[in-house]
Amino acid sequence: MMKSLAKIGITIALIVVVALRAGVWDAVDRVLSLLPSVLLASAALYLLALAVQSVKLRVLLPECPFSLLFRVTMLGQFYGLVLFGQVGGDIARTVCLARACDDPHKVVAASLFDRITGLIGLLILTMASLWLETDHFSTGLRLTMAFLCGGIGLALAALLLPLHRLLAPVLALLPFADRWSGHLERVRTALTTFVARPRLAMLSILWGVVFQAMVVAICAVLGAGIGIDLPPTVWAVVMGVLSLVLLAPVSVGGVGLRDVTLVGMLAGFGVSADAAFALSLTLLGLQLLGGAIGGVLSLMPPAAPQAAPSSNCPPSH
Repeated sequence: MMKSLAKIGITIALIVVVALRAGVWDAVDRVLSLLPSVLLASAALYLLALAVQSVKLRVLLPECPFSLLFRVTMLGQFYGLVLFGQVGGDIARTVCLARACDDPHKVVAASLFDRITGLIGLLILTMASLWLETDHFSTGLRLTMAFLCGGIGLALAALLLPLHRLLAPVLALLPFADRWSGHLERVRTALTTFVARPRLAMLSILWGVVFQAMVVAICAVLGAGIGIDLPPTVWAVVMGVLSLVLLAPVSVGGVGLRDVTLVGMLAGFGVSADAAFALSLTLLGLQLLGGAIGGVLSLMPPAAPQAAPSSNCPPSH
């Protein structure tokens, strides 16, 4: 309870900071002046990005039908808002998928593996954009950011290899670990299977790059509609940093934190605070769209997936 109240307080404080710096009504006017074609294109790209995310997860869980994976991905968007962050959404998505599949331990392992490969894909695109973009970033800044991103990426890659061995001793420190020892061992076994297939990891990372590229495309479309003229490489760096910042569970659904980050970063490229705030509001709108669709799906009984005979994900009731 106290953590939730703290997040709400931090969210309100961050919004106040942005409101004092940006012209709130000017930002709202920019959002309202967006062409319907821009809104439709960004919404379509957003849903396509979530479909890509579902395909990425299906690389690790080929026995699960795409329709089921897309459904739980949308549910994750809803619970990410309700449970105050990406981590809550990931946990909810994993729980929903585990209930629908015969092998919940493999689902948990796949979710962990999927999150790490997604972060690696994000860092790859960010570093490549830093390397290509020479007009908006100084050499010193490019080297510094590339070093930081590369260090994080290498740390994640290094964690990926022994992840199945590190999981058990770490989780053994949690309360009631003895009761869950059998489940932890099955998750570790599933992780061992993923780690033993490097081509699987590379394919998952590649889909992670594609997903992040879709996010960059969304921001480029919305930015152009608002009047922010930046090259795709700059957008890739901005969204890469923003994605890492939003991993911090300090605000409700990233609200406030996203606003402050975008206003601060885009100011370095000559973007006005109200334009950056308008972009943040449109991104929040897309997040609410995904949450609304996920909320509707949460009220509907799951459709029976048309799986192959060998599927490990039978219809849930």
